[in-house]
Amino acid sequence: MFVTQELNICTIYSAHQNIDVFNTCSAFAYAVSLKCKELNMQGLVQVCLVVIVTFDALCRAGDVSTPNRRAESLEMRDARIPQLRPGFTVQIRNCMYRPGYRKLNRRAEIKCCQFWEKRFYSRWYVGSEYLTTFLDIMKTWKCPQMKKQCKKRFFDFSPFTNIVYMRACTNQLYQRHCFNAVKNAALTHSGGRFNISSPAPNMTSETWDFMVEHLRSENMSYGELSNPCVQVALYESARGGYGRYHETIKTVIPFCGFSWCGYDIDTVERDHVSVWKCMPARCRIGISIVAAVMICLGIAILFTNVLVIAVYWYRKRMNNSQIVYKVTLAIGDTLVGAIVLPTFVSTMYLMYTTKSGMDDPGAVIDETTRGILPTRLPSDIKGPSLSRWYMSFVGFFTIASFLISVYTLMLASFDRMVAICFPMSFIRSTALRAAKWCCLVLVILVLFLATLPMYISSIAYSIVASVIISIGTKDAVVLYCVIFLLPLVLVWLSNITLVYYTKKYTSIRRSIASISHSQIASDERKLAKTLSVMVGAFSATLIPVIVVLLVSLFVSNIHLDGPEHLNETATMVFNSTEVVAVVILATNSLWNYFIYGSRDKDFKQHSKDIERAVADKLGLLYLWRRIKMSSQRRATITSLSSAFTNLSSTKSGGGSRNSRPSKASISADLPLPDNKNPQVAVISVRKLDGLETAGE
Repeated sequence: MFVTQELNICTIYSAHQNIDVFNTCSAFAYAVSLKCKELNMQGLVQVCLVVIVTFDALCRAGDVSTPNRRAESLEMRDARIPQLRPGFTVQIRNCMYRPGYRKLNRRAEIKCCQFWEKRFYSRWYVGSEYLTTFLDIMKTWKCPQMKKQCKKRFFDFSPFTNIVYMRACTNQLYQRHCFNAVKNAALTHSGGRFNISSPAPNMTSETWDFMVEHLRSENMSYGELSNPCVQVALYESARGGYGRYHETIKTVIPFCGFSWCGYDIDTVERDHVSVWKCMPARCRIGISIVAAVMICLGIAILFTNVLVIAVYWYRKRMNNSQIVYKVTLAIGDTLVGAIVLPTFVSTMYLMYTTKSGMDDPGAVIDETTRGILPTRLPSDIKGPSLSRWYMSFVGFFTIASFLISVYTLMLASFDRMVAICFPMSFIRSTALRAAKWCCLVLVILVLFLATLPMYISSIAYSIVASVIISIGTKDAVVLYCVIFLLPLVLVWLSNITLVYYTKKYTSIRRSIASISHSQIASDERKLAKTLSVMVGAFSATLIPVIVVLLVSLFVSNIHLDGPEHLNETATMVFNSTEVVAVVILATNSLWNYFIYGSRDKDFKQHSKDIERAVADKLGLLYLWRRIKMSSQRRATITSLSSAFTNLSSTKSGGGSRNSRPSKASISADLPLPDNKNPQVAVISVRKLDGLETAGE
């Protein structure tokens, strides 16, 4: 009792003077207060106050160099939010929230209300701020923004947030709405400390406070914890409250709305709390379907591009400059199937299933409860879901695969332009040698550009388009224009020029070229058309991504940092469209195989030969023959049984011996046995003999 009273006095004084009680420089004062209890020296309360004020003044003046761990953790965490101004740490110290206490200066209090509103608006969607704390601050300090929040409910995106708003804005309605659910949970999980049977109409505020006070989550199942009323009631329990309550938030879920739940610190420490457990079952089904599609697409892309490399490498022996570019393009597409698409799935898995938690314990006095309790501040993900090495690994291969595709198409377009526009000076052997050197330089350039975020601080890998990891900072816009957009425009312009000159010179070549040169020119035109089809397919898969980017620029209700205009349905549609656009873009790595097969008969034949050889080595051809043989046997037996049934029904219907159909007529209605399968032929003959015997 003495310690609580002493700490109350110290806290009230420090709160009025805007002093940080738990500055580590003032740790000695806290030790003195504990010593007061042991010695029962109540007169030392004044000494405690003097020590706190003195040490805090020294810290502010810079005479004591002991670091403030809480301030350091806030600085490190706030450094990840670039939109906050440099004076943020000082401002949050002056506007530190202590449950149950208000600022003496109303003008400073209103400024702090504006600060916390701006802070919450810029951080809520990454899980760095909690709605329960934000509304408690608005309500405790009587902020003017509280009326607007209760009227508009800008963050009411889930059943949990609905109950949170109900508690903050209409507390009596909240208590009536959640009384039965909380009472059942308290009766079951209060450890015998709570026993009440009064009905909801007779409920009073004292009854509710007593019931919530003894609510415990130790033995609750996850089904009970998923009830939003129980989740919010645990915030009011003895083990909950400011700094001891965690909210899991995820706003980017394809084919699903926002996921938002709340758990007390005991549940967070005991159970594996994650976004996956919080989201509805329909969302988990949608994510599973997206993951399955990406895995199947990745397998198909990997198989087809390995087949392209095998066909051109082992069968055609790289005797054409365009084949060099096609093999290089296939290598880049192989990275998409082997690494990029599988990491899409792993990224979703880590984002949605990694354990969510809070920062390490601190010490914040909560006068509305029981003095000092372990208190924690928000943290996006405990032991972050996407580590730095993972982001670098995935981002490198994502950028590298896309750059290889764009740059290879650009070089191949330039090669065809020279072949079509300057046919007399185009030498195949020279072009082949130049293509190999160009592809080598291309690979070195791609390796350099893909690693830029690793040694340039102004750009970094981040999640863009829901699931893809690429360069995502503001400075990356210029980089994208240089390394992506400019080569892409050159590809389009060169192909338009290529199509024009191909049509223009076709008739001229036919009139002046010899037979051999005419054949060469025909091959060059065929290669040019194939390249144009490839560029067209690439552009078609890129169109959805371009549309999504344009929509994000002109649609205002999908931006998470503007919650007052945010529409959950529009954001869900946009996020889902982003994922679909990314999947469509990834399919570009699959279409080239079918383009080669439709435009090149030799490629198609060599591809089939390799497929048969691989299938034969794996035993797939033998398995296919067995399946085909079994199906033929079943079909023959079924046909014979049907014929025998018709024969029996005809005889039982009054037919005479002479009206019996002959063996020849039966055989005419039956399928012919397979000559390659003598067993089927034997079965057919035996069945026919049996029919004849039965008929006689």
